[in-house]
Amino acid sequence: LALAQPLKSGALPFYPLAEFTVNRGLMGKATDPLAELPNYVMLSENYYRPAWRLTSVRRLKNIMCFMEWVPSTNQLGPLQDAVKMSPAQQRQLKEVFTMYDVDRSGRLGGQELGLFFKALDMDKEGEAVVANNDGAQMSLKQIEEQLSTQAIYKMQKGRYFVALTLEEAEHLRGTMHLLKSDTLSLQTGLALRCIGNLESVLGTSLLDEHGPLLSSAEQDYQLEGAEQLLRFANSADSFQARDLSVLLRSLQRTKLEARLPWWLDIRSCRRRAQKPHQQLSVAKVFTKADEFEDLTVKAILSRLRWALEAKRMQVAEAFQHFDADKDGFITETELAAGLEWLGLHKV
Repeated sequence: LALAQPLKSGALPFYPLAEFTVNRGLMGKATDPLAELPNYVMLSENYYRPAWRLTSVRRLKNIMCFMEWVPSTNQLGPLQDAVKMSPAQQRQLKEVFTMYDVDRSGRLGGQELGLFFKALDMDKEGEAVVANNDGAQMSLKQIEEQLSTQAIYKMQKGRYFVALTLEEAEHLRGTMHLLKSDTLSLQTGLALRCIGNLESVLGTSLLDEHGPLLSSAEQDYQLEGAEQLLRFANSADSFQARDLSVLLRSLQRTKLEARLPWWLDIRSCRRRAQKPHQQLSVAKVFTKADEFEDLTVKAILSRLRWALEAKRMQVAEAFQHFDADKDGFITETELAAGLEWLGLHKV
């Protein structure tokens, strides 16, 4: 079967999401693609043929199902996808690091390290780092290296995510149920996934799987990134906090000014309510280049919660303590005094 062959063999009609554009109907001109999107997220030509963007406006069907695919586990390896941090990003990261470095040792470990990654909306990845470090601490330089090289996410080259038509999904599922043990290579893994399941109370996109696909994944982050990118391409407009953080990281190589025209042009080809994008939670990715822009605010709130937990105080109790003159309001001076009492005067 072609699914057991390397992608570069050209035996399958798949192309990267980074090449996906639609015809805008203005003199037959196509919108510009987001060419810097990860190449492991793909579309089937049966969903949308690249040639269509040059001919006419076409109504887009919803992206309902996608395939997670590993042609051969022997070809899996760490995905080298380093992103150089800008001076502004390094400065913001350092500010947040300092907030959690309570003992000013220049290193974070244990709860400090876990809370630092939680501020980045990387709870699961942070837990894995803390567990793998076996009590060891990390310096700012080590954390910056993990984030810039994206090594912390444990993504793999040789693992792909392909949006399918419903007909392709039906055929794939039926074929997976009929596969015999010797039909495919023992190293080939397949999974059929559904975005609708992910967005429902089920909370998982998995429908069916075959082969060593799940067991060969080191972490779920690459899957999360693909799911959010496909939701973005599907003109979804409702994203939770972690979804947005994952989506922003997946979009960080793309030009900020190119995201909104691409998304609006694609949404205009769907049967969707054309709500003003400013009213939608997805609007964040059109105004923020990356996750670092509001990192300091997230860190301050996280650090404040940590300080209140250490004092065993509820928010209402902290308010009463801060309100020195008991007038029901907290002045700037009272807030500064309260933060100093909590040990956050240097934040």
